[in-house]
Amino acid sequence: MRMWTKGSDETIIDCEKSRKKKRNGCNFFEWVDPETCPRGLEYAKIMQAKKEELERQVEELKMINEGLETRNKMVEEENEALFVKIADLTEMNVNLANTNEALRAQIGTRKTRQTGTRFHC
Repeated sequence: MRMWTKGSDETIIDCEKSRKKKRNGCNFFEWVDPETCPRGLEYAKIMQAKKEELERQVEELKMINEGLETRNKMVEEENEALFVKIADLTEMNVNLANTNEALRAQIGTRKTRQTGTRFHC
């Protein structure tokens, strides 16, 4: 085994034969990182806390979204029922208007008959 560095911060441990002849080498290598500095460890804790908070917020937003989707379905169903009622009421309104027109026509005919008989000499 030998240890070598490439650049200033990359360290690899490998078997010399592995790099020279693949058939006779031990096919072993391992990346070795230096220990993290105290500031890096402190920063990692901060970043981990932020990550956990964001994950919590994502879960909370997923729950809110599920509730909104459920409410949206309910509102859509209510809207469909209201559209059916509106269609029914519109049809009833047309029928009532036709009936009203027919009744007014009948009343007009009766008034004409009554007027004709009263003032007829």
